[in-house]
Amino acid sequence: MNEAPPRLHQRVAEHGRALAGVAVDDRSTWSLIGANLLAIAIALLFGMTLRDLMLVYWLQSVIIGLSYFVRMLALRDFSTAGFRSGGREVPETTGGKVSTALFFAFHYGFFHFVYFMFLVAGPAHAGDAPAAHPLAGLLLCGLAFAGHQAYSTAKKIALEREARPNLGTMMFTPYVRILPMHLTIIFGGMLGPSTASWLLFVGLKTIADVVMHVIEQHLTRKSLQEILPGGI
Repeated sequence: MNEAPPRLHQRVAEHGRALAGVAVDDRSTWSLIGANLLAIAIALLFGMTLRDLMLVYWLQSVIIGLSYFVRMLALRDFSTAGFRSGGREVPETTGGKVSTALFFAFHYGFFHFVYFMFLVAGPAHAGDAPAAHPLAGLLLCGLAFAGHQAYSTAKKIALEREARPNLGTMMFTPYVRILPMHLTIIFGGMLGPSTASWLLFVGLKTIADVVMHVIEQHLTRKSLQEILPGGI
């Protein structure tokens, strides 16, 4: 007698337990939480406004993109199954890898250039004090996120050199990774310049950041477990 397929709530609970296991066991998740908490502490110390924080998180997004660019270039063996560019399948060669990494850098970089202009000149900043940005605070927050990303990137490069990841999946993943974070930034910029809105913004952003990081880690581990004989 065939067993009945699991119901929706059972599947959701199963995936939830898997994600929770990733979050608890993965040191890079705790590193990300620590980086966010450190950035919040620095923001409080330097008296940053919502506008300043939006620039900090924009910088974090740039760092994430840079880490993917480095990971793509560091690939030794990879697949391009299902990945097409200009109507043709991307070759599994060094040239295909480099051209994909450069295209990603241009596209991702242009997106962030436009977004930076929006952050600097957009109407979402109405009500911000006209004082200059605390550059030291911005740099310290950037260093906090860069430290986390360097640790996470080194860990993933080591895993990916033992497997055969898909280059196309790697190129599109960072957009999925940062989308909820950027939506939070956009809506956060619409909040008024008050302590309550500041706390709501950083809280929602941190939650979105950690959740998407955990999902990304889960997908990475799942794909590598399907390739590596003994799992990871």
